[in-house]
Amino acid sequence: MNNLIFLIIFLIIFSSQFDRNNGNVTINLNEKRQVIDGFGASTAWQGAVSDQIMNE
Repeated sequence: MNNLIFLIIFLIIFSSQFDRNNGNVTINLNEKRQVIDGFGASTAWQGAVSDQIMNE
């Protein structure tokens, strides 16, 4: 009887986790939505890094 109750609770909890009405996602890698300025660059492993690369 305890196994049956556990099974029913398990099915109720996990059957509600799946949504069949999934939407579409469009990803445009060429469009900038956020620019982080002043994030910085590290020369710990590479040595000198040009200003152009640091400012990207």
